[in-house]
Amino acid sequence: MNTIFMFLVFMIWAKCLNYAAHILINKHKSFLGIPIFEFFTAFIFTALWLKSLFFPAYFLLFSALSITVITDSKAMLISRFASLYLVPTGIIASYFDLLPLEWTESLIGSIAGYLFLYLVNAVFSLIKKQRGLGQGDLDLLALIGSYTGVIGCWFTILYASTLGTISTLTYMAYSKKRLKTIPFGPFISIGAILFILCQESLLSYIIDKF
Repeated sequence: MNTIFMFLVFMIWAKCLNYAAHILINKHKSFLGIPIFEFFTAFIFTALWLKSLFFPAYFLLFSALSITVITDSKAMLISRFASLYLVPTGIIASYFDLLPLEWTESLIGSIAGYLFLYLVNAVFSLIKKQRGLGQGDLDLLALIGSYTGVIGCWFTILYASTLGTISTLTYMAYSKKRLKTIPFGPFISIGAILFILCQESLLSYIIDKF
C-alpha cells in the first residue's frame, strides 16, 4: 500500500517535471500532459525509492534527467539549469556522504565526463568537419559524472551508445528515412538511470570477476 501511495506521489511529481520542461522550451502555453512519460517516470522514481539508500540525492538527478529527456526530444535543448548548474550539488552531496562516492571522485567524474565528450566531439569535428555533439551533451555528462564518478560516466556512455544505435537503426529500417540530427541527451539520461538503478549488482559482479 505504501508503494502504491508513493507511485501516485511520483505521478504528480512527473507531471510537474513535464510542465517545467515545457516552460524551458517556451511551450508551456500549449502544454499537454504526457501520460506515458509520466507513468514511466513515476515507475523509475518508485524503483529508485525502493532500491537506493541514496534516494534524496538521486531524486534531484533523476528529476533533471527527466526534464532533459523532454526538452532534448522536443526542442533539441539541454538546459544548463538541468545539467551544468547542478554539478556542485553532486559534489556537495558526496562530501556529506549522501552519495556512494568521495567528493574528489565526484569532482573528477564531472571533469572526466565533460572532457571525454569534448574530445570525442573534437575528433569527430576534425574528421567530418562538423559538430557531432551539442554543448548540452557535454554539460549533461558532467552532471552525471558528479553523481556517479568516472565509472558511472563510462557505463552511461556505453548504455547510451547502445540504445541510441539500436533505436536509430530500428527507426530508419521502418521509416526508410535517414535521420540528419539525433538528440543524444535522452539516451545519455536513460543510460545514467540504468547505471544508478543497477550499479550495486553491476559493481559487485565486476569486483567478483576481477
